[in-house]
Amino acid sequence: MRFSFDQAAKAGLITREEAARGEAARSARRRSAGRTPGERGAPRRVCALEGDLPQEVLWRGVCRRWPGSAHWEYRVTGCPRRYRIDVAFPADRLAVELDGWRHHGKYKRDFQRDRERQNALTLAGWRILRFYPGQIHKDLDGVLDCIAQALAANDTQGAVNGAQCPMGGVRSR
Repeated sequence: MRFSFDQAAKAGLITREEAARGEAARSARRRSAGRTPGERGAPRRVCALEGDLPQEVLWRGVCRRWPGSAHWEYRVTGCPRRYRIDVAFPADRLAVELDGWRHHGKYKRDFQRDRERQNALTLAGWRILRFYPGQIHKDLDGVLDCIAQALAANDTQGAVNGAQCPMGGVRSR
């Protein structure tokens, strides 16, 4: 179930101050989100996200490291369905996904839909890196290093299988 900030405050799930901050951040994102002229569903480049939500922290880190290269909530077409990628590097066909338990694993159907989506994106030529919120908050530099390694692998036409990702996971191609 999803709540507006106002509904969450009325239900006692968050304070009025948190609701006001959340609404202000959402409004700022909407105001600063631009579209490329003439392109329906064009990628949005937003580097002004404020707050400490994992998506916002990741996006600010990506903007600092690769200014102008990444897109926030990039819409992919050319798959059986249209998909939105949390952070995309379209020139490198690299997708960075942030997976929290609430939206990506709590319910069986959501879990299945995520797997179908990843398979469709992979078949369309995208490489996908997945991180969870704790990684963003505990080791943002490690997450950004893993993204850098994936981008470098694309520059060199692929990495050696089993290359060690700085986050401790093994990445295979």
